[in-house]
Amino acid sequence: MIEERGGWYVVNVRDARWYAREAFGTLCVFEDPPKSFPDIGVHLYRLEPGKPNCRYHRESAQEDFLVLSGTCLLLVNGEERPLRAWDFVHCPPNVTHVFVGAGDGPCLLLAIGHRPAEVEIFYPETGRTETVSMISNWSATWHQSHIYQDDVAPLVPAGAIIIQKNWYDNTADNPNNPDPDQWVNYGSRTADEMSHGWFAVTHLDEEGYQRLLAEREANGRPVSDD
Repeated sequence: MIEERGGWYVVNVRDARWYAREAFGTLCVFEDPPKSFPDIGVHLYRLEPGKPNCRYHRESAQEDFLVLSGTCLLLVNGEERPLRAWDFVHCPPNVTHVFVGAGDGPCLLLAIGHRPAEVEIFYPETGRTETVSMISNWSATWHQSHIYQDDVAPLVPAGAIIIQKNWYDNTADNPNNPDPDQWVNYGSRTADEMSHGWFAVTHLDEEGYQRLLAEREANGRPVSDD
């Protein structure tokens, strides 16, 4: 039974959408695909012995997993770890991982992951990375321009690198993906990778940069530094 009231709803796992996938375990999706959850993805996998939940991969955002029943094998950053019911797995960004069903019966795995589009600044001198923008459930249909106020726009020193990251589920986990086996590369076709961003910048000399830096520090405003 699905009960919905003003945006929130209750759905039993038996009534949620289940997708049988030949190469991977069976996938349960709790959201309505045209109305995806804006901030996080929540999936349930049923893994038969030897079946992975997806390809060996990594995400640019946090993911967390909980084994609800049965056993599976976690492959993470080149290591193997057997898991059993109620084992919890935390994967920070850029941790390579996959789960494979084990034992003599199915394994139920709950997966929760963040869905951001973000802009970061990398400071080579210190190795530090700073997130300066993050948008949950980014969509090209309405996210067009994001303009900082003058007193909080990132101040980027010479030598720093601006990094744009976008999330899109191109695996068989996404029921809206017509062909998860197709290699996706940059191109102009609908099936190609077309993510891009435009950044408007104001160039500063060292004197102007230091002046704005001092003004922000004096006013207690955010400062991007190395």
